[in-house]
Amino acid sequence: MMDATKTLTQLRRFLLLLAGSMCAGTIAELWLTDHMQNPVQFVPFIVCGLGMIVVAWVLIRPQRKAILALRVVMLLVALSGMFGIFEHLEHNLDFAREVRAQEAAASPLWAALTGANPPLAPGLLAVTALVASAATYRQSSE
Repeated sequence: MMDATKTLTQLRRFLLLLAGSMCAGTIAELWLTDHMQNPVQFVPFIVCGLGMIVVAWVLIRPQRKAILALRVVMLLVALSGMFGIFEHLEHNLDFAREVRAQEAAASPLWAALTGANPPLAPGLLAVTALVASAATYRQSSE
């Protein structure tokens, strides 16, 4: 039978590996969808790369500095996800206004929510940050 400490350690490791995989998967998806048209589109590449680095650091050496670095980077990951949601909605809305200039205000808003730029896709970064942060909940070092 496994004791609680060992179970908690394995759960933390699983969550960190999941968060690192989510960062890697996000980078792969962005690259495959050519998410490199302007400088702002490189933000998720950068924060996910940093995310993978700090996740690896915490997995290898779960020391206080590594855990604090992970929390700071994951805050940046979450904020960039929220910024991405805003960017996607803004671009969809701009396109809808351009194409449907004569229609009612609600129509472009609906188009912004259902447009070509998936508005909730950047939210995956916030979920990634939550998963990684959950892995270090009440952890100072092991």
